Amino acid sequence: MMAARSMGTTTAEFWATRLKTVVQVVEATGARPPHGGQLSLGFAPFPPSFGLILIDPDQEHGKCFVEIYHHKTAERNATFRLTRADDPYWYSFFHNQWTEFWNACRQEVVGGATKPDS
Repeated sequence: MMAARSMGTTTAEFWATRLKTVVQVVEATGARPPHGGQLSLGFAPFPPSFGLILIDPDQEHGKCFVEIYHHKTAERNATFRLTRADDPYWYSFFHNQWTEFWNACRQEVVGGATKPDS
């Protein structure tokens, strides 16, 4: 996908190497004490139109930070915070969007578990 977006200035192999480097950095970081454990990485088959940070999303006190990406302008992206108590409809909407997005990704587990072959 990134190779296509670079309009022929880079190759798919260039981006594959960069992604492998990111995975290696995440693996090395996650393996350092006191962290350890596992981390799941998702590789999206399309560029997202928004970014999400969900903190304790299934808890009553959960928070959702949304960043809406714009199209080819230099302005800052629109960002806002949602909680279940403040706006249950939109909180649920973006929580569900995250689930749909994650399910569309090719997922790999790194650190502490065997990673599937790519």
